[in-house]
Amino acid sequence: MKESTRLYWFGVSPLVAFSLMFIFVVTMYKFAWSELFPPLEWNLLWFISTTILVCVGLAIVKWIMRRPEIINIKTYWNMRRVFIASSVLGTLTCLEFFHAGGIPILFLMDDSIYDYRNFGIKVLHVAIFATYNFLGVHWFLLYLCFSKKNYLIFSILMLSINVLILNRGAIVMCALSIGIIFVLQRGLRLIQILKITAVATILTVFFGILGDARMVAMGMNPSVGIEIIGEASDSYPQNLGSSAFWVYLYTCSPLANLQLNVSEGNVRSAAIQITPMTFIALEILPDFIGKHLISVDTFSISPILISNSLNVSTGFGRAFYLAGWAGSFAVFFLFLGYYALIWQFFRNTEYFKSVMAMFSAGSALLVFHNMLTFSGFTGPLMFALILSLVQSKQRRRSI
Repeated sequence: MKESTRLYWFGVSPLVAFSLMFIFVVTMYKFAWSELFPPLEWNLLWFISTTILVCVGLAIVKWIMRRPEIINIKTYWNMRRVFIASSVLGTLTCLEFFHAGGIPILFLMDDSIYDYRNFGIKVLHVAIFATYNFLGVHWFLLYLCFSKKNYLIFSILMLSINVLILNRGAIVMCALSIGIIFVLQRGLRLIQILKITAVATILTVFFGILGDARMVAMGMNPSVGIEIIGEASDSYPQNLGSSAFWVYLYTCSPLANLQLNVSEGNVRSAAIQITPMTFIALEILPDFIGKHLISVDTFSISPILISNSLNVSTGFGRAFYLAGWAGSFAVFFLFLGYYALIWQFFRNTEYFKSVMAMFSAGSALLVFHNMLTFSGFTGPLMFALILSLVQSKQRRRSI
């Protein structure tokens, strides 16, 4: 694959990821394997179809307007800088472990109560979190570009922090980013397809096994659990077992929650007063900023749910609950705004591919949650922007 073509696919990957994920989930949803899920209505399908058509249209326009130039920028990250940055981040992370009274993953092993959202030193943790996640992803790209294993080692060290603090959202976000980089940088040959399929299959099976394990821990037979908790329908193929059902349930339940809110006609409690600032704090601003602008109770507002244990509703669910279709479209336009800004700020930097890969991962995960407010998404992008601006200023001074 030519470098110019590779850059094009990196550039449109957020649009492609968004479209493919929603098409996949809608297709899965149509299997109707759970009685909990309300049937999809035309107005929701119209909204999803409209957003996909806009994304496809933009991708086509980008193809028509693409430039043939090859961007070849020398990386700022030599091994000395990688080592210094890793040492600083490792030291600060150890300081946070000391502040928390230990390593979070060990709390889980001791059956201690732990919430990753409360981990870390305020303000400092947001900066550390953004830095090691972005650098971990970018150094993986450098490993693929230069075939230096040291980049891979330091990338793994940085991203393993998410495992130590049990931040599942960041783990998924970074894993998807790395997968996108791997596919677009190396190309989608048969061997790459087989590798990706194998990894995806292993993760899917593991996720299903975890669902069964949770049922056993509750003293419930998994085959009975899918009927009681997930309300498996008669159309669910019993020969697939209970593990596959959990994957289906958690994949499609966000769309079911959104459909339920659409079906209910945006019914809210009269006690909930929604102002423009409330909507902005909840659905527009990064969560580490928004949560300081409104009360704790308001920040935890949830749309109507099909089940208390299935509490996510796509990137548009709470926005619809707060402001109807106008709210959902506001989130979609925010997505397009992010895309335009990222393209503008990063297209001539060494971080273009890494940033686009992370944005693509966030775009795919909009099928589950409003990633545009998630600190695991916005933080690394903000760090990348600051880093890019600082390096640009340094280059101008050296000229």
